[in-house]
Amino acid sequence: MTEVVSAFTRRLKGKSLAPRQTTKAKRRFRHDFRRKFFKLEINALLIERATDLAEKYALRGYDAVQLAAALTANEARIAVNALPLILVSADNDLNAAATAEGLAVENPNDYLMKLSYKIIIYLAIALGIAHQGFAVYGGKFNLNVLWFIGSGFAMIFAGFLNLALVRISPTDWLIHILCIIANLTITILFVVALLTVLQEPQVFVGISIFALLTVFSFLQIK
Repeated sequence: MTEVVSAFTRRLKGKSLAPRQTTKAKRRFRHDFRRKFFKLEINALLIERATDLAEKYALRGYDAVQLAAALTANEARIAVNALPLILVSADNDLNAAATAEGLAVENPNDYLMKLSYKIIIYLAIALGIAHQGFAVYGGKFNLNVLWFIGSGFAMIFAGFLNLALVRISPTDWLIHILCIIANLTITILFVVALLTVLQEPQVFVGISIFALLTVFSFLQIK
């Protein structure tokens, strides 16, 4: 509760929240905290565990207490066959320590990047489907049709490969490497096509999409 109320108050002080909004948010959170939150008592055992974690991972004092509480709550959930706890934190040191201790972690700062990544993925899949449509529309089977069919399947496959990379946590290194190779290869093929035979709008779009996918897939390296 202390962290959340402090965050609201600092937002009010920084004038990013209006007084009325702040009061309403605090009141609603206090209401939910009393009725919907599972609470752990800070006792001697928890403090001892937090001290060990602070020493092991060089965490700040309150971060170590948070991690000790999260681990204790997670063990209680697992003991009754409930779903594992997910620690939501934007602190990289705390997240690294939690991951090392076996906790699932969500960093809210990653959401915007993941959303952008998913949008580019869906654009890549859509471009692949469009290529299939161009192939069907072409009617006659020739090298151009073969190009559209092959490149379309490659883009769709690469798109779903990137989607798998976003969805799998922790990251599977084989999928990660395959993603980078696929994105980079398709980007290079689009560039070659642009420089040699196809100076068409869809080629520029393809270069832009898969260059971005290449960057995003590299950014997934932890």
